[in-house]
Amino acid sequence: MTRSTLCSLLLALAVISAGSFALCAQAQPPTLILYGGQVIPMTNQDEVYEAISISGNEIIALGQDEEILALASASTQLVDLAGRAAFPGFIDPHTHLFDNASQEGMTLEQVQQMAIENGITTAANMFTTPWNIVDYISFAQAGGMRFRYFLYLIYTDSCGGIEGFWYEDYLPKEEIAPRLFMGGVKLFAERSVCGQETVMFNFSQAIRETLTDRGSQMWGDAWLILSEDDLTDVIARIQEKGYQAAIHAVGDLAIETCLNAYETVLDGQPNELRHMILHNQFLRDDMLPRYAELGVPALVEMTSPQSVELYSRYVGEDNLYLFRRWSDLLQAGALMAIDSDWNFYPISPIDKLRAFVGGENMDSDLTSLGPCEDRCPQLLSTWDALVMMTKNAAHALCIEESLGTLAPGKLADVVVLSQNPLKMDPLLFATAQVDMTIIDGKVEWDRQQ
Repeated sequence: MTRSTLCSLLLALAVISAGSFALCAQAQPPTLILYGGQVIPMTNQDEVYEAISISGNEIIALGQDEEILALASASTQLVDLAGRAAFPGFIDPHTHLFDNASQEGMTLEQVQQMAIENGITTAANMFTTPWNIVDYISFAQAGGMRFRYFLYLIYTDSCGGIEGFWYEDYLPKEEIAPRLFMGGVKLFAERSVCGQETVMFNFSQAIRETLTDRGSQMWGDAWLILSEDDLTDVIARIQEKGYQAAIHAVGDLAIETCLNAYETVLDGQPNELRHMILHNQFLRDDMLPRYAELGVPALVEMTSPQSVELYSRYVGEDNLYLFRRWSDLLQAGALMAIDSDWNFYPISPIDKLRAFVGGENMDSDLTSLGPCEDRCPQLLSTWDALVMMTKNAAHALCIEESLGTLAPGKLADVVVLSQNPLKMDPLLFATAQVDMTIIDGKVEWDRQQ
């Protein structure tokens, strides 16, 4: 048993908490201590500490200032939070940071820096091709990776082309290069962004019959990239080889097809590989409980009045209740994680809070319509939204054993916010900012420097 494991075990035993705390302090002298603030581990809503102690890349202990500062040695770096709030590093489980960097006129280092300045310590690249993975590996091997990045390798592309089983050249969840990991396999249930061609959302027949004329012209003849049987066969192979599947699905028929395929492959067994569905935008009532029943994580992006207004032109007002049912999914017991799908939506976790909790309009691509109000009824609590960007996002990427919450023995990824969103009026979220980002116990971003 390692010292780290022993410390974590002893700290968990409340009956000898004082003795275990001292033992861990002796075993691993801290290299960094954050104190004088609000340390929110995101384990439960009532748990808050004043300080956190870190040794190397690992968390040693959380506690009150006096007990944590007593661990400091002459070489310990001390950071006074001065009342600020420390959270687990934010995790974005669905981005296009690397594959869309050049599209935004940015380098890999620049998009990584942007993420780190927004408090993101781990992210997933949800469109990795056989040709761009070579550049990412070279970047990581040259020491460029400062945060953790998970690559999801495409089986189908967004136009419907089949790339095949090339991902099997990489082992499930292996560290391909320093801080660059094989995340899983990306599939498209329906056609997405494909050059200048229209996206093709797949709706069930009942919904197709009620689309507006514009919607019928747009999506009336849309088709699934893979039939349910073919999708089931592909997922079965993905699972057999030990990979995680992540499927793009927007329309209710596309999502239902994914759920059916997952149910067949799982055959009553737990979804241990965390096969998931991305977007999940149009959901019927009968589909909501299936996420929890199958253990399929649902990854979601922010709502804005623009997107509501846009889709109402195509699906019609009577079908808008199907759109982005985040609170309904949550009430049905689904494990949800919030992502950015950057560069389609803002990467900032503060902006996500403003949209998901405060109902603010964060969609800059269309004419402003003001706050969501009645047009975005599926708002979340601040706590639930933060869970979805930390603990649940770690679960979706299968890294909850080491990240997503702050606890002894876990990796020391911490983000310091100027204010604690849990104690703020959602309408004031815009005044909060990321002051510091710590990855593996190292300060990678400090606004004051």
